[in-house]
Amino acid sequence: MLRKIVTLSILIIVSFMFFSCSNDITDKQGNSVVKGVVSEDSSGYFYYLPKGYTGKEPMPAIYFIDPHGNGREPLEKYAALANEYGFIFIGSNSIRNGIQQSQVDSYFKQMQARVISKYSIDIKRQFTAGFSGGAKYATIIASKEKTISGVIACGGTIVFSGDYIPDFYYSGIVGTYDFNYLEVMATLNNFARNNLDFTMVEFVGGHEWPSVESFESGLTGLVIYNMKRHLIKTDNKWLKTIFDIQLAKAAEFENAGNSIDQYKTLKQTDRWLTGLINTSDIRQRISRIEQSNNFVKAVNLKKELTLLESNLRVEFIKAIENKDIEWWKNEATKLNMPFNYSDESRANIGYRLKNYISMACYMLIGNDFKTSEYDKAFKKIQIYELVDVTNPDVYLMYSKYYLLTNNAELMTVNFSKAIDNGLKNIKIYESDPNWKALFDNEDIKTIIGKNEAL
Repeated sequence: MLRKIVTLSILIIVSFMFFSCSNDITDKQGNSVVKGVVSEDSSGYFYYLPKGYTGKEPMPAIYFIDPHGNGREPLEKYAALANEYGFIFIGSNSIRNGIQQSQVDSYFKQMQARVISKYSIDIKRQFTAGFSGGAKYATIIASKEKTISGVIACGGTIVFSGDYIPDFYYSGIVGTYDFNYLEVMATLNNFARNNLDFTMVEFVGGHEWPSVESFESGLTGLVIYNMKRHLIKTDNKWLKTIFDIQLAKAAEFENAGNSIDQYKTLKQTDRWLTGLINTSDIRQRISRIEQSNNFVKAVNLKKELTLLESNLRVEFIKAIENKDIEWWKNEATKLNMPFNYSDESRANIGYRLKNYISMACYMLIGNDFKTSEYDKAFKKIQIYELVDVTNPDVYLMYSKYYLLTNNAELMTVNFSKAIDNGLKNIKIYESDPNWKALFDNEDIKTIIGKNEAL
C-alpha cells in the first residue's frame, strides 16, 4: 500500500510539472514566454501566443490598437479566436487617442520590430485592428506600412476619396447604435460602389469593441483574403461551411421581410467566395432582389433616413451652444424615452443621436477646459448628464470642473459618483495628460485607495 501511495504521488508530481510547464516556451532570443495566456512585454505591449504556437512554424499576427492604450482588453476578449484560427495577437499600450501620427508611426514600428525579433511571424500575413480612434490609426498604418496587408476597423474609419482603392484588405465593423455609424457605413458603401473586395459587419450594439462573433466575421474576411492570395491552402470544407451559414442568415432575413439585410448578406457572401467557389446562384438571387419593388422602396427610405439623421446631428451640435438647459431638458426627455418605432431603423437613429450628442459633449467640454472657459464647460456637462446619465465620464467631468473652480467637496462627491456608475481602468486616466491634475489630487488618491476594484 505504501509503495502504491509513493508511486501515485510521484505520478501526480510529474503530471503537475508537465502541465504547468507545457505552455512555457522560449522566444527567438532565448527568453521564456508563455502561450495561451495574455502577457505583458517589458517594452510596452501585451501579447497572446495561441496554444498551437511552437515557434517553429510562422504564424500570422494582428496588432491591436485601443483608443485608450489598453492593449490587454482586446486580447482577452478575442483570445479564443487566436487559438481557433492560429493568430498571434499583439496589443499596444503606447498608441492611444490624442497623440500625433508621427508618434503613432514610431511606436508601431518599434513594437512591430520587437515582435518580429521575438516571435515566429509570417511576414506576409501581418494585420492591424483597432476600435474608435484606434481604428483610424490602424487604417492609417495599413495604408502607409507595406508590411501590413489588412485591417479590421471597429467603430471608426478615416475619410477616403470616392475613387480610393486601398492596397490592403479592409474589414469594417460597426454597432447599430454607434455614433460613428454613418461615417463607417459611408466608407463601406463607397467600397461597394467601386466593387472592391472587403468585409462589412453590423452588430446590435453601441460604440464598443464588437462581440466575439462579429469580430470573427471580420477575421473571416482576412483568412479568405489570404486564400485568394495563395498564402495559405484553400480549405474547401471550411468555405462550404461559411457558404451554408451565410445562406441560412439570408433566409432568416428574407422570412422576416428584411430585404436590405438579406441583400447585404448575399453581397458579402459573393465578395468572400468569388474566385474560390461557384457563386453564380448567389448573384442571381442578388439580381432578383435588386429588381424587386420592396427593395427599391427600402433603399430609398434608408437614404431619406440617413439624410434626416445627418441634418439632426448638425442641429443638435448647434443647440449645444445656442439652446439653454430648459430646452435641453425637454429634448433629453424625448431622447430618453423608449424608441418603440415599428421601423427598427428609426429607433436606431434615436439611439445613435443620443450617443452622438454624448460624444460631442465630451469633446467640447475638453476644449472648454483647455481654454479655461469653465462656465461654458459646466453647461455642456449638464447636457452631457441629461443625455447619458449613467456614463461615469459625466461625473469625472463634474469632478474636474470642481477641481478647477476650487470646490473640493463637490469634486470628491462627483468622483465617487463616477465610481458608482462603473468607473474602471483608472490607469488609463492617470496616464492621460488631460486627467493628470485630477488624479494627482490627494483627496482623489484617497478615494481611489479605498476602492480596491479600481
